Parts: sequence; C-alpha cells; structure tokens
Amino acid sequence: MVELHHSSHLLSMGIYIIFSGFLLLPIVKRLFHKEELKTFEKWILTIYCGVLVLFASYVWAILNITKGSHIGAAVFFSLILYLVVFTLLYGKITNDLSAFSVQKYGKKKAG
Repeated sequence: MVELHHSSHLLSMGIYIIFSGFLLLPIVKRLFHKEELKTFEKWILTIYCGVLVLFASYVWAILNITKGSHIGAAVFFSLILYLVVFTLLYGKITNDLSAFSVQKYGKKKAG
C-alpha cells in the first residue's frame, strides 16, 4: 500500500512538472535564441530547474538506485533554499548600492 501511494504521488508530480515545462517553452526558446530575459523569467526558470532536480532525486530515492540515496532530496532542497536566499540577499545588497549611487551622483551636473 505504501508503494502504491508513492508511485501515484510520483506520477502526479511528474505530470505537473512536464506540463509546467510545456508552459515554459517560450521562455526557454528565448533563452536559446540569446534574447534578453526579464528578471522574473530568470527566477521562474531557476525555480523550475530546482524543482526538476528535487524530483529527480526523489525518483532516485524511490527507485532505490543507490544505497543511502533517500537523503539526497533533503540535501538538494537545503542547497536550493540556501542558493535562493543568498541570491535574494545579494540582489538586495546590489540594488541598495545602485540606488545609493543614483541618489548620490544622479543630481550632479556634467562639468
């Protein structure tokens, strides 16, 4: 009964991830054509890739491909969480610095 629950949950997660990938195809095409992506689109792709890694590690653990792989999903989740937090903090620091430079030097006239 436990395996049936895991497999149905795994199947539904896989279906949602595949459908989400189809919805993201226009953004991925723009990425491969080297067009400029908006910050929001970059975040969406980053989150999708993180979910894809988590799903792959979950499948790896369910299929018991290697011994001890059950901890992989937790490790990847923590890694992705830390990367997102540090990226947000870094973005906030750089945004604060750029806002400061515009405020400090924006009103000066060119000599």
